[in-house]
Amino acid sequence: PTPCTYAIGAAGTAGANTGGNGGTGGNTTLGAIITGGGGGGGNGAGAGTSSQQNGGGGGGASGGDLGITGSPGGVSLAQATTLSSVNGAGGASYFSGGSQATVNTTGGNGGTGQTYGGGASGGVNYLNQGSGRTGGVGGKGIIIITEFI
Repeated sequence: PTPCTYAIGAAGTAGANTGGNGGTGGNTTLGAIITGGGGGGGNGAGAGTSSQQNGGGGGGASGGDLGITGSPGGVSLAQATTLSSVNGAGGASYFSGGSQATVNTTGGNGGTGQTYGGGASGGVNYLNQGSGRTGGVGGKGIIIITEFI
């Protein structure tokens, strides 16, 4: 057998607390044969903003027998008149769910993606909040090799 290099994609980084977007996850690769693209980070919400923020896009896949694109994260939005907000759920992967959607009264940071390939959610904020909210961090990648004899 010929040796083959591999790389497990790292989780994306969290956005800055000034409202920065979460980082895109790294690609998981098996040589030049298979690539599982990292999902996009959730959008952050800056201080003094009250608006919807999009979750990150699902990562793509190429090569191999099973190439499933990840689901995008849900939208986070704030309702200024009732002072309630919802962090959208993170995107799911074939192996994992995304971060859970949360409801709160002051805004909040995006949720962290679950285990392998789970997506993160975006941050959400109100006009009267003095600090920004970060987009969440997505889950890391995985490679599963099945050998038939």
